[in-house]
Amino acid sequence: MPNAIGTNEIEPISFRQQIVDAGLGGVSMSYTNEGEFNYGPLVTQVQKDQVHGVYTRHNPLKGSLVDYANNHQWALATGGYTVTIDGVLRKFETDSESQSLIDSTSRRISQSGAPSVDWQFEMHVVVTVRSSDFITSASKIGDFIQATFSVLQDTFAGIDSGAIKNEGDVNKMPWPEPYG
Repeated sequence: MPNAIGTNEIEPISFRQQIVDAGLGGVSMSYTNEGEFNYGPLVTQVQKDQVHGVYTRHNPLKGSLVDYANNHQWALATGGYTVTIDGVLRKFETDSESQSLIDSTSRRISQSGAPSVDWQFEMHVVVTVRSSDFITSASKIGDFIQATFSVLQDTFAGIDSGAIKNEGDVNKMPWPEPYG
């Protein structure tokens, strides 16, 4: 049975106060002890997302799973991506700076028509890569990173629904492999 906001048996004052502190005290809603929310017809998706964020922070178990999922996704997205170039496995770094360099280099060589680009893969290894191979690799890297966000979104949905109950369940999600 839904309870009016602030009357939930689980820390009602704390949750209500967090909703008010977030500027959401006027949002028309009710919720259950299991974290299911029912909203009035005029509540926007942004407001729903904000309420959900407050609830996740208020619920320590869900909050820790969300943190774990975020960290897992970020480690995967920034941990590198391996491709085969001219029959040799080459690992592109995918930290934020490298992602930006890969993207801008791919766009630059696409526009300039340059036949190749020199790229550093290891501390002491610079390789001349055909432009077509570099552009294909950049596309695969972008697809891989986007796929990690898609799985993260599904992971959040699983956490919200209660289907994901622990870190092992987060790890079992269909995370993409960092090679292609």
